[in-house]
Amino acid sequence: MLEGLAKLETLKRKNEFEDLRIRDNIRLCKILALALLILDAFLLAVDLALYLPYRKDNSSYFYLYLLHLFIFVFIILWLVVLKRWASPAKAARNKCLFLVFMNTILCWGVLIGLNDLNINGEISVYLITLFGISALLYLTPHEVLLSFSSSMVAFIVGMLLLVPDTRIVISHIINVVISVLLSFVVSRFKFIGFLEEAIRTKELEDVNRQIERAYFELEDTNLRLIHELKERRLAEERIGHLIYYDELTGIFNRKKVMEDISLLLLDKNEKFAVLFVDLDKFKSINDKFGHEAGDTVLKNVAMRLKGIIGEKDIISRIGGDEFIIILRYLESAEQAEKVAQAIVTEMNVVFTLKNRRFLVGASIGISIYPEHGTTADVLINKADLAMYQVKNNGGRGYLLYSEEFDELNVISN
Repeated sequence: MLEGLAKLETLKRKNEFEDLRIRDNIRLCKILALALLILDAFLLAVDLALYLPYRKDNSSYFYLYLLHLFIFVFIILWLVVLKRWASPAKAARNKCLFLVFMNTILCWGVLIGLNDLNINGEISVYLITLFGISALLYLTPHEVLLSFSSSMVAFIVGMLLLVPDTRIVISHIINVVISVLLSFVVSRFKFIGFLEEAIRTKELEDVNRQIERAYFELEDTNLRLIHELKERRLAEERIGHLIYYDELTGIFNRKKVMEDISLLLLDKNEKFAVLFVDLDKFKSINDKFGHEAGDTVLKNVAMRLKGIIGEKDIISRIGGDEFIIILRYLESAEQAEKVAQAIVTEMNVVFTLKNRRFLVGASIGISIYPEHGTTADVLINKADLAMYQVKNNGGRGYLLYSEEFDELNVISN
């Protein structure tokens, strides 16, 4: 499986290199075509000026003009076809275009060289120049062998037919072979250099993709971490809320009110009252209508109590149907009794739930700091004793703690 994937990746990379090579060759052929077009027009004008008087003496001059016109027309047609037919997505079509261009130019160079050889007995500079120019392309060994060798063989055969002097033939063959070999060497170096550059480019692209992938993975990890930190912070806030708040009513719980009383006790100058509130006949609501109805009543009671006390005062549910209220900045016991009476009155108002009417009273015991105690436990216990006396008296009322409640509590126990 891994070997198959490796082969697939190698084939994919080979195809990418081939597409890049063909695109570069098309671009170079286009540049060469434009350069040759301008050069051929210039040389045609020069040849016409120099050899026109001799065209009747030697038919080779006429062939020279025809070759110049041929390559001029071919380059124009090739550029037109390239513009209309070439496509970046069609590698085979592009390869055919640049091979046709290169081989046609080489064949034209061979014909020009043979024609010049027939005119003045010398090899035309065109041929050697065209071999050198063709070596600038990125050619595979197969393409070099097919193009250069066939052109060289054609030139040698033509030269053997046109030149009777063996020494001249051998001299020209050596020059052409050296030119072809040099072109082949240059072409090979160009092709190897192209492959090395393409491999480096591909490796850089792979590295860039890996860096981009790593960046996006890091960014995704950062987002997940931010989300996890946010979730953790929310969880900590929820945990903190559960530690200090009553889940049902949303007001403080017993732990929080105990800590708040302890903090208030640190200020020796602030006087406050502890109100212990217990609902009357609440158990019958749970038994008769279910805990859902009881929970609704508790929420309603907490909301009513919050509406009665001041902003600086503290309210908490310490369990079941029991609430503790801390009245801060107390000026007198009468102030605490006034708030207690307001609570009793409010609790005597009928609750309505799903077309059902509930009457819930409240029994309230009151203790005052520092008269009745200097610790949280003592103040709550004494408020609790006062509340039980209210219960014993029938409920729906309030009492301020008195020392005689301790004696009554001992007797009842």
